[in-house]
Amino acid sequence: MPEIERTREYSTAGKDLCNFVESGPWEDAREFIRSILEKVASVYHAGTIFENYVDPDELEADAEYLRDPTSGGWLDGDAVDDATVAAISKHLIAIIGKQDGYSVILDPFGKKEAQKGSVVDDIVVIYRDIKDGFHGAKPGILFRAIVNNWADAFWTRWGKRAINLMGALHVWKDELDRKES
Repeated sequence: MPEIERTREYSTAGKDLCNFVESGPWEDAREFIRSILEKVASVYHAGTIFENYVDPDELEADAEYLRDPTSGGWLDGDAVDDATVAAISKHLIAIIGKQDGYSVILDPFGKKEAQKGSVVDDIVVIYRDIKDGFHGAKPGILFRAIVNNWADAFWTRWGKRAINLMGALHVWKDELDRKES
């Protein structure tokens, strides 16, 4: 079933991103940028599946399979707590430093002015939205509700942030490259 495989792809990419974000502190800014760009791009690509979900009943029918521990526990996880987020933010601030703020174009076709974005905030929001979906994957929780939560978070919050974040990280990498030249 393609939806199940694509959801597994999203889950795997999401866990990879969450594990990386939880693995700080990081020492090398260039390696951090490369890794976070790769992981955000991967989970963003996988998240585009949510536009095409048309039969949630079929997904619900396979929910027990998806929760089966023999499948690797890929749809499972712990809740995000404030202490974890505080530690993650501290590690992100240490590696990102003054590169945290950037301009965000929220309305590229309108007349709204750019606003300020934050690399730290973007990573934390993306992390929380994805990680909260894993926490929802407990017995008694409808798989459809988990997928709907991930879809809503992707299209209304973190998907947009991911695009802006990747642009900001590219600029930061270019600045590091120029300083080394």
